Amino acid sequence: MLPGLLVGSEKPIRIKPLIKEARALPDPKASNLVAEVSTRDIHIYNPEGKVKLVLIDCGVKLGIIRSLIKRGASVIRVPENFS
Repeated sequence: MLPGLLVGSEKPIRIKPLIKEARALPDPKASNLVAEVSTRDIHIYNPEGKVKLVLIDCGVKLGIIRSLIKRGASVIRVPENFS
């Protein structure tokens, strides 16, 4: 699978330069994107919560953590490679 570009224009688009640009993009499969967005440390939110949850961080949005805390959970956020 090749990386791609999304292009919008009111003018005619020249396809060949766009194909060349898309082929020059780095292959997203060549790097570990989850490791890039995961936390490096363990974080504990709302330690006094009624229910304890372990959240394996694969790029979690903070809004999800806030929502869990709002519902009374204690959230333990760990890196994607935690064992």
